[in-house]
Amino acid sequence: MTPTNLPENRTFCEKYMQLAFILSSLSIFLGGLFLIVASRVAKYVYRFISKCILSTKGEHKQRAQWLPKIRQISIRWKGAFLESVEMMLSAQTCIGRVLVILVLLLSIGSLIIYFINCDFPIEHYQSFADTTLAVDMSFNAFFLFYFGLRFMAANNKLSFWLELNSIVDFFTIPPVCVSYYLKRNCLGLRFLRALRLLELPKILQFLRITRTSNSIKLSRLLAAVLSTWLTAAGFIHLVENSGDPWVHHQNSQSLSYFDCLYLTMVTMSTVGFGDVVTKTSLGRIFMIFFIIGGLVLFANFIPEIVDIVGGNRQYQESYEVVRGRKYIVVCGDITLKSVTAFLRNFLVQDTGDVCTEIVFLGETLPSLELEIVFKCYSAYTTFFHGSALNYKDLKRVVMGSADACLILADTCSSDPYVEDTSNIMRALSVKNHYPKTRVIIQIIQSHKKVYLANIPNWDWRRGDSIICFAELKLGFIAQSCLVPGLSTLLRSLFIRQKSTKVKRKGPWNRNLFEGNDYKVMTDWLSNDFVNMTFPDVCRLLVNPSAQIKLHRNTMGFFIAKSKVEVKRIAAVVAEEDSNALLDSTGMFHWCKAVPLEQAVLKHQRQTTSPLHDHIVVCVFGDANSTLIGLRNFVMPLRASNFTYQELKDIVFLGSLEYMKREWKFIQNFPKLLLFPGSALSCADLRAVNIRYCTMCTILSSHVRASTNPTLVDTENILATLNIRSMQFKCSSTAGDTTSNVQFIDHHISSDSQIPEQELYLSSTGGIFSDSFLDSLLSTTYRDHHVLALLQTLVTGGTSPELEEQLAEKNVLCGSFMNTAYVAPRARCKLALMPLSKRLLTDSRDSFGDIYCKALDLFGILCFGLYRLTEEPNPYRNRGVYAIARPPSDFKMLPTDMVFCIVPFSTTATSDLSVCEEDLSPRRHQSHTDSSIKQN
Repeated sequence: MTPTNLPENRTFCEKYMQLAFILSSLSIFLGGLFLIVASRVAKYVYRFISKCILSTKGEHKQRAQWLPKIRQISIRWKGAFLESVEMMLSAQTCIGRVLVILVLLLSIGSLIIYFINCDFPIEHYQSFADTTLAVDMSFNAFFLFYFGLRFMAANNKLSFWLELNSIVDFFTIPPVCVSYYLKRNCLGLRFLRALRLLELPKILQFLRITRTSNSIKLSRLLAAVLSTWLTAAGFIHLVENSGDPWVHHQNSQSLSYFDCLYLTMVTMSTVGFGDVVTKTSLGRIFMIFFIIGGLVLFANFIPEIVDIVGGNRQYQESYEVVRGRKYIVVCGDITLKSVTAFLRNFLVQDTGDVCTEIVFLGETLPSLELEIVFKCYSAYTTFFHGSALNYKDLKRVVMGSADACLILADTCSSDPYVEDTSNIMRALSVKNHYPKTRVIIQIIQSHKKVYLANIPNWDWRRGDSIICFAELKLGFIAQSCLVPGLSTLLRSLFIRQKSTKVKRKGPWNRNLFEGNDYKVMTDWLSNDFVNMTFPDVCRLLVNPSAQIKLHRNTMGFFIAKSKVEVKRIAAVVAEEDSNALLDSTGMFHWCKAVPLEQAVLKHQRQTTSPLHDHIVVCVFGDANSTLIGLRNFVMPLRASNFTYQELKDIVFLGSLEYMKREWKFIQNFPKLLLFPGSALSCADLRAVNIRYCTMCTILSSHVRASTNPTLVDTENILATLNIRSMQFKCSSTAGDTTSNVQFIDHHISSDSQIPEQELYLSSTGGIFSDSFLDSLLSTTYRDHHVLALLQTLVTGGTSPELEEQLAEKNVLCGSFMNTAYVAPRARCKLALMPLSKRLLTDSRDSFGDIYCKALDLFGILCFGLYRLTEEPNPYRNRGVYAIARPPSDFKMLPTDMVFCIVPFSTTATSDLSVCEEDLSPRRHQSHTDSSIKQN
């Protein structure tokens, strides 16, 4: 007998059966929720009553005898039972994986049965051989068993009861049981079983079908879209075929499940043809919310799915090598910021023949903005999706044929340790598979360099190079405390800038930009220079003693406008400081470890031994901040080529909690003081005698801004304004030309738009930009000797013994030898030297005259000029600018200062502490010869 033959029974079904099926689910859900909450309340009441009633000592003693035993037995039984249940449900066991997979498969089977039953009315009698109900009942019996296991294993019963999977079971299992008992099949809310598809990504991971991040993400997106789509269609199918209950189901309409799928799809896609619409109020209310949620789902998930599917094909190809064309592989931190900075620096530094292709190997797919960048530079760049840790990806980009592999680092990373170790592993992977491929790597922390040196195939002679940000940046800032304007000058010499077409008004402006055209380059000297002394050859930026003679295959460092000028040189034919303690390598001044308490500066000490001509370092950091690495700042200022009397006191102003963490790395350097305080306090600044300091530096820990990136330098900027607002007494060593507030390490991003002229005229390099170190990557690729020279200049010196000592012990070891001279001390030092009467003897003297006098009389090598602007602004301090390698006929002024390289035995002061009577006959002879040559 069919439902059409029993209209009175059908009416009964329509009015009461749906309510019966839904009430079966609600009663179990609400009843269980009430029992869980009631058990928690009862347990709380029991504990409260126990504390109030059982208060006598005897009762406590009696209670203490049997209660622990009962608890121990209960805990042991419960623990063993729960452990076995948890192991059954764990995906780490075979049983657990089988159970999870069975649940998913049976859920799909139950969903298929729902689709079959959708051809019938919402409720129908089982008056024929309907085997689907029995099969579905067996499936739900397994779901009930699995639900019981999950309930027993759950630590928080209330949280488990409100889980999505639990709610799905509440509204699908009881209705099937009622249907089987009443022999009346009802669809009800069985469409909720589609939400079990959200477990599909987990199953695929268990089966190791999805391993990569993109495949896992794709499976999650597809599961979310599919489950939402099927569930929404099931709800529309239920309410539209049933009608609104408050109008006695009179507004129902006959819609197939396919029609409902069609309706929900066109709704999510915002097309809305209008051929299928909802008529019930419940359906329309649901569609109001579904339009909002579905639109968000469709607009966000579908493009991501398309990007993953299409992007994988687009960026999974292999690179094709073109004979005669060089290419490099760039990996590591491949982001919009890093790629933009790298391309700008790399292409600007190209010599004109743009023939080096750049292959980017990124571990994540590029964003839309980054894709645009790659398209703009499509003639030079190609992007491949992969990892340098994967041999297959290295093979796809033909790493063995690449001219070099450049590994970028995220300098603003919140976890420098992870960033450095990741890059080191990339370098290790490249070197293991392709030992002859040259690797240039960026790292943040200096103590990580030892790991790279331990790579078996690492060879600096092949050009393998390490660019350490902390070492170079803090070294630059430290050297700039001694030589103001050095960073500006070295930037112009070491980094090739894009030529700017500016109207060069005035001689100073013209000479400034002409100085920017000169760069440091390397080439092999001609054999005609063999056995000539250094003053005769004047090899730039390396300043040995006059007794050193040149041998064959000697490389020179030159300041020149182009490589052509350097080639012309290659084709000529074609120590009174007896109490100093040094470290075991002889590279730095050393002392026994100073306890932190002895180094802390008190207010009372200011009256007894006031500080003067010292260096103030304002440090922003706390107990949880990432370490800056102050050792890299102190080491250049404690290099052994300075006499002990030349060492300036260094006063650190900052949080004592932070300085405790840094102190163990700098406690063996002499003349270091600490003052707990802040650069934001004028009282603390006066306490460290900042008015009489030679230089003030502001350093802050690397912290990525969580909300607004532009606020990352707030403390630095406020401290700078605070310091500059105070009145200062000019330093006695720099005269009127130098401000004592110079360098602010405030992490200017590499894409900061700083006008070139403003950069070179900004208070002699008052702001150090990280973009210089970004540009250094491209410079190192073209000539790795330049990086070695720059490291020697700014770090105060290095040696294999020093690197090994820092790698093993992370501290400097003393030699315990009271010696004034050891071989490593006899190395040159950078200086900004005022012109003395011995150098500037005539108002008509040019830079060439000063150059020859300094070299012949004192062995000092001049390579740049520091000059005041000719038209000072009356509303601010007089500006200065730096000129690299001025022309020989450039007229000098008494206020000029020269950037120079000074021998170890010479003190670069206005009186030049070396007397002419002390000069050796060799030096006089050199002067005579040079004078003859000049004439």
